[in-house]
This record gives sequence, C-alpha cells and structure tokens, in this order.
Amino acid sequence: MKSVQRDLLVRMLAALVVVFGLVFSSMVAPTAKADELYGRMRGVVTDSSGAVLPGVQLNLTNRDTNTSSELVSDSDGAFAFINLKPGVYSLAATKANFKTFQVSSIRVEPNEIRVQNVVLELGSVSETIEVAANQVQVEQSSMQLTAKRSRTVSWSMGTTQTICR
Repeated sequence: MKSVQRDLLVRMLAALVVVFGLVFSSMVAPTAKADELYGRMRGVVTDSSGAVLPGVQLNLTNRDTNTSSELVSDSDGAFAFINLKPGVYSLAATKANFKTFQVSSIRVEPNEIRVQNVVLELGSVSETIEVAANQVQVEQSSMQLTAKRSRTVSWSMGTTQTICR
C-alpha cells in the first residue's frame, strides 16, 4: 500500500512539473511575429480652414491592377484603407459643393502605414485639385509630414493653368 501511495505522489509531482514548465515556457518564450504582406493608408479629410469633413466619398485605385476600394470618411473626417497590396495607388475624394481632390503616385509598401491627408476646397465638383504624393510620407512614430500641392484649373476657353504651392 505504501508503494502505491508513493507511486501516486511521484506521478502527481511529475504532472505538476510538466504544467509549471508549460506555463513558464509560454511566459518566457518570445511570440512569433509574422511579417505583414500588406500596407495601409490613413488620413483625415478637412476643408481649407482645417475643419474636419465627415461623409466624404474616397476612392483608392491600385494603378497596377486597376482595382479600387471605396469608403466614406467618418464623423471625425478620418479614413483608413487596410490590407492594401504593395504598389502605386491614386486617391480621389469628392463631396457636394467641394472641388474634387486627387493625388496620384502614392507608393504603398508592405508593413507600412501611409498617411495621406485630404484638404477639400469650396467650389463646384467640376473643378479638381491634383496633388503629387510625397515619396517619404510613411508614418513612423510621430513625425510631421508634409506634401506639395498643385492645382489645375481649366478655363472655359480651353486653356489649363497649373498652380503649385
């Protein structure tokens, strides 16, 4: 009887050692972190005075595959496109009583968050503001990022004028 009790005690101790070993190893071992195969783009839509604009229709098009995604800016004017395949994209933003905003040549890389804020100006939808994307506009902690804007205005006589800021 005494050997049966000792055998049971040895088995219980062995089981406890295994359980504690599994718990301890899961706390100490680093977690596996897979590389992301996709990029993201986020931003905030504002008017020229800096006020946020909710309800703006945004269209993001992959220029290599010609596939597009659409969404609407939220109540804070924010938007986020996720799971974007690496490549070159163009972004268009439209809202009634505002000029159309367009930016092209936005490079999206894997495992990066691209920041592309949108500034809409009052005007008719037939007017378009075109922006050239800044190649280094990737979110890294809390950096200040800027972009150069150019504006193309078509006059009724058929002439076109580009204004850079």
